[in-house]
Amino acid sequence: MAKHALLSSGARAWRSLACARSELRLDLTLGGGQSFRWRETAQGHWTGVMGGRVWTLTQTDDTLWYHVYRSSAGGRKRRKRRAGAALQVEYDKLGKEEGPVAGTPVQEEEEEEQEQEEEEEKMLRDYFQLKVQLGPLYLAWGSADPHFQSIAHTFTGQAVCYLSKLLPQYTYIYV
Repeated sequence: MAKHALLSSGARAWRSLACARSELRLDLTLGGGQSFRWRETAQGHWTGVMGGRVWTLTQTDDTLWYHVYRSSAGGRKRRKRRAGAALQVEYDKLGKEEGPVAGTPVQEEEEEEQEQEEEEEKMLRDYFQLKVQLGPLYLAWGSADPHFQSIAHTFTGQAVCYLSKLLPQYTYIYV
């Protein structure tokens, strides 16, 4: 069985984004039954599949930490594809007589890595709908429902995950 990443073993392989626990609690959101793709693999560490990638998530009071597992074969395949493509050529801004300057493979790989990291952060923000602030919603729901108001403090950070429209149908059919 593969080992899952743990934040305690070093934050070097982890990336983070600012996210207060009052806006997202992984234990309530991932363990609450709205998504069946996530398992708590260690205390406070949740591993699951999102966007065709395997992730491990954990959090502190003000930070969401995430690790995305990447296969080395996937990286090699991407590099081979890029190597087969024509090199991107940039002309020096001073004039054409300077000649073309080819982009280095290291620069291309770093740019690809940066793009992938940005895509993964966006994927995470979208999945947990982090643009939606829960505080104002809880206030509105509490003013409309006295029962909700009495128990809302217990469920702060209960986010609603974005699920594809087909996932609940598949779950219903196969469960």
